Amino acid sequence: MGLWRHLARGGRTLWRGRQADADLAAEVQHFLDEAAAEHEARGLSPEAARRAARLDVGTVAGVSEQVRASGWENVIVTAWRDLRYAGRRLSAEPAFTLVVALTLAIGIGATTAIFSAVNPILFEPLPYPSANRLAMIVEGRADGGRNGGTFAVYQEFLGRARTLDGIAVARAWQPTLVGQAEPYTAGKLFLGVDRPKTTMSWRQGATHIGELQAWDMKTGQRVWTHKFPYQNWGPILTTGGGLVFLGGTNDRNFRAFDAKTGKQLWEFRTNSGVTGVPSSFAVDGVQYVAVQSGWGVDAQRMQARLDTFLGTKTEVPQGGVVWVFALRD
Repeated sequence: MGLWRHLARGGRTLWRGRQADADLAAEVQHFLDEAAAEHEARGLSPEAARRAARLDVGTVAGVSEQVRASGWENVIVTAWRDLRYAGRRLSAEPAFTLVVALTLAIGIGATTAIFSAVNPILFEPLPYPSANRLAMIVEGRADGGRNGGTFAVYQEFLGRARTLDGIAVARAWQPTLVGQAEPYTAGKLFLGVDRPKTTMSWRQGATHIGELQAWDMKTGQRVWTHKFPYQNWGPILTTGGGLVFLGGTNDRNFRAFDAKTGKQLWEFRTNSGVTGVPSSFAVDGVQYVAVQSGWGVDAQRMQARLDTFLGTKTEVPQGGVVWVFALRD
């Protein structure tokens, strides 16, 4: 049977079901009569011939049912009958209907929520050109863990990579800030988040906040670390004589370290917190190191937030003083 004829027959069955059933029954009956006539021609009696035809072909009702079940329209008819039956059952039992409706609502809502969260992470492309070509390179250990990576390793990749269009380095920030987005208003301080609604968290097992680290750029290994109980915002100055100068902690000290060992060699208590950039210069053959000391508004705000989080109270005077120190030979 051709496709168009098959579709036309199914459509006629849907729209003129009784007429289609009558036509089908007549066609099957005609086929049975033809089969019975063949058996009579072989010498059987009319009754025996009709019985033999029914054994070969089947009854009119049975054959008609088989023909109807093989058509595409049977799926629509069956689905419609199932829907009518389900509607009658639901209308007859309101309590059961309510439970079914709530179950469907919860299921649809949960599915939508999960898909909304998973879709931008797993299915939608990243908002970058050629996002499918982005890759992350990590340094693994034999036990299956990961090393933190070093700046030296990044430089080696940057210098030797020939198959990468570009490469960048990133490191996770330990504190966690959670807040609401803050709209930009021209002429006012804009930080991207509503600061009063942000929170901080202390990493489990952490014993300090600030660190001064020295790394060997040839081996990519950390050489030494000096720890500070609180944040350290001060920039660093290194000299050719093997000294490292650092300020920035809220204890108001300006410090000097041995570049090779990390041993603290000297410190000086200034008038305020040191967040300025140290600089070095020479006058008449004498080398000097200068630094500005003055605790600013941002530093004071962050210290207040840390004090609130840690349950402490830190007093750092305001001020603005340039300190100059002469280095000994």
